[in-house]
Amino acid sequence: MNWKTIILRGNDRLKLNNNQLTLIDKKENTKLRFSLDDINCIILENSHSFITSHLLGKLAENNISLIVTNEKYDPTGLLISLNQHFSPLSVFRKQLKMTQRFKDLLWKKIIQKKIENSCLVLEQQSSKKDLKWIKNQLKKVENGDKTNREGAVAKYFFRKLYGTKFVRFADDNINSALNYGYKILNSALSRTIVSYGLNDHLGIKHCGPTNWFNLSSDFIEPLRPIVDYWAVANLSILEKENNLSSQIREEIAKIIYYPVKINNIKTRVYIAIDIMIKSFVSCLKENSVSKIKLPTLIVQKPENGEKG
Repeated sequence: MNWKTIILRGNDRLKLNNNQLTLIDKKENTKLRFSLDDINCIILENSHSFITSHLLGKLAENNISLIVTNEKYDPTGLLISLNQHFSPLSVFRKQLKMTQRFKDLLWKKIIQKKIENSCLVLEQQSSKKDLKWIKNQLKKVENGDKTNREGAVAKYFFRKLYGTKFVRFADDNINSALNYGYKILNSALSRTIVSYGLNDHLGIKHCGPTNWFNLSSDFIEPLRPIVDYWAVANLSILEKENNLSSQIREEIAKIIYYPVKINNIKTRVYIAIDIMIKSFVSCLKENSVSKIKLPTLIVQKPENGEKG
């Protein structure tokens, strides 16, 4: 399975050569080559690189996502493959047949796993009293989370991690780090969702008419605490810096290699995403949410911060 993430910041020229991604830096007079079989994702962090249409086609053909950022390094665009599944229409038809009961039961499982992973993060930071409140909310999650336990826990969770003055979506480094991490996860989810013939527009709970990634927005929920886990571990750095430096962004991008447990197997986030989405397809085929597999956070850093 593809595993390297490549972040490009220089004025590189990208082209395909013998089925390899070739990076040519004329200023430094250097060339780097990467096998397409090894690449999971490319993050393009500048507006001066040149990339050939032949390479773009091969990236899509090999299901390698290409993330484009703006001048603030915020991911704003995503290239994903459209031809990775032999029968996407049949899968889409199963998506369309999802009943409200099916969605509600599945959403309950997703939110329960998100709260469970949030507890694992808080265990490192908060008192038993704080955890007791959240664990009580976990027990109160209903089908479809009709009482919005997810929202209540998220508000409580953020304030316990980042302080009572923290406001989600404020213009600060913590929020910038969270947003960056969530978009890295969303791109990995979208890439996998498409590869299984699913339509990312059609979500379980999310149904925004202008959101191209409703299904990704659903399945990112159990993974969000992983980004918070990174952020709280690096809180002193985030509070000291004025913006997300290249080094910080590089470290955040590594979260897709963090260890998690899924289906009683210890693996990495990007592999767990594949297992999770594949299990969702099984749920659709059998019209039962019992087949769903969701990742559990392992509270430790990667054994060897892998990144290409």
